[in-house]
Amino acid sequence: MNFKHSLRTKILAFFSLAVLIPILIVSSIIVQISRNSLWNSIKREQTEIVSRVGERINSYIDNTKRILKSVASRDLNQAKPQQVRQIFINILELNNSLTEITLIDRNGMETVKITRKNTGVPGNANTFEFNRPLTKRSNREEFNRAMKEGYYVSPLCFSEERTPYIFISASGEGKKCVILCKLNLTDVWDIISRTEVGKNGYAFVVDANGLLVAHPEVERVIAHTDFSGLPIVRNFLDDKPNEFKIYKDETGQNVVSFFYSIPRIKWGVFTSLPYKELIEPVNTMINQAFLWLFIFSAIFMFLGMKFASTLLNPLNQLKEAANEISAGKFDINLSIESGDEIEALAKTFNHMAGALKELDQMRQDLI
Repeated sequence: MNFKHSLRTKILAFFSLAVLIPILIVSSIIVQISRNSLWNSIKREQTEIVSRVGERINSYIDNTKRILKSVASRDLNQAKPQQVRQIFINILELNNSLTEITLIDRNGMETVKITRKNTGVPGNANTFEFNRPLTKRSNREEFNRAMKEGYYVSPLCFSEERTPYIFISASGEGKKCVILCKLNLTDVWDIISRTEVGKNGYAFVVDANGLLVAHPEVERVIAHTDFSGLPIVRNFLDDKPNEFKIYKDETGQNVVSFFYSIPRIKWGVFTSLPYKELIEPVNTMINQAFLWLFIFSAIFMFLGMKFASTLLNPLNQLKEAANEISAGKFDINLSIESGDEIEALAKTFNHMAGALKELDQMRQDLI
């Protein structure tokens, strides 16, 4: 008799499905949970990075503003020019990012202006220029906004060397004068260059129009690179919330980006992490899961084959013995010691064979 599927095949198939399907399901669940945990961890990490960098930049600008407001609270219009100059020199020596500082009276006229000649060089009396043309700023935003609101931060400007800078102005409590300073952004560049974003990621800053303020590649800033076309920057400019999804960077590479909007100055701090770097741990996890799945599958298949052999070998002996009985051979003694129902069946089969042998002998004697 021919069977479509042998009992061995059915046992192996059942054993394999009963073992592999749960392993596959559990592995898939573990990989998915681990993937979600990893992505949530990266999301928290990137959000923390942009927030920390944004707060440092905001603190950097706020500290400058507070110094100006503190100085403006003193009635410098009543002080001698030499005293004002010394105060301004002290401020410039404390902050090498300040390249110019100006005193403006309540009528909007500059009265004292000091410019640093060698930006970034520790200040002394020989590195500053005092005799510059004084202009009237009564119609300028940096004067009017400072007198009205107490302080003002200008949009991004670029020097003749194409380096970015901003103007910060502040008035004191009595609104008797305005202190205006010119602040270069080299410290912001340092903050960005020292910010680590994964292994191959980076951080950058854009202004309210999407122009690059700071980037690890300084030449991009000097080139006045416009990042407003990037999807993540467009989300920032359109006041859309942060979304954890894949974007395209300026090179067309898939990245995961987050941004932080710096209050008042409306700059955006961004992180850009290559998607390949993000998905690498997940792929490693999946590969390891499949490796262990293969190992466990091989082990359980081997055990399944051993189990099938342990079960089927006694059954094959019983089958052969039944064929011999059907051929009239009753001298059979099966020796099966499986310790289960098959052993009991073999003993019963031996008794049956012995009984048939006796009946056959009685038949022969009768004849």
